[in-house]
Amino acid sequence: MARRAFPSIEFFVFALLGVFFAIVGFTIIFFFKISMHFPHFHSIHAIVGICTFILLLITPIFGALSIKGLQFFRPIHRIFGKITSIAILITAFSGLMRFLEIIKK
Repeated sequence: MARRAFPSIEFFVFALLGVFFAIVGFTIIFFFKISMHFPHFHSIHAIVGICTFILLLITPIFGALSIKGLQFFRPIHRIFGKITSIAILITAFSGLMRFLEIIKK
C-alpha cells in the first residue's frame, strides 16, 4: 500500500484537538498553581510534562512544513510524533505516580 501524499482529515482533526487540549490543560494547571501559590516544575511529572508540551507544539510545525512542500521535514515530523506519543504516556504515568504520592501524605 502506497503512502498518501497528505494525511487524512481525521488525522488533522485529532492532531489539532490533541494540541488544543494540551494547551488548555497546561494553562489551567499553570494558573491553578499560581492561585494556590504552589511551586512550578518541581516534580518529575512537571518536568516531563513541560518537555512533552514543547514536543506537542513543535511536532505539528514539522507536519505543516512537510505539507507546504518541504518534504525534508516529513520524516522529522514522523519521528517527533512517535517521541511525543511516548512522552505523553510517560507524562501520564508520572502524573499517576505523583497523584499516588500526594494522596499517601
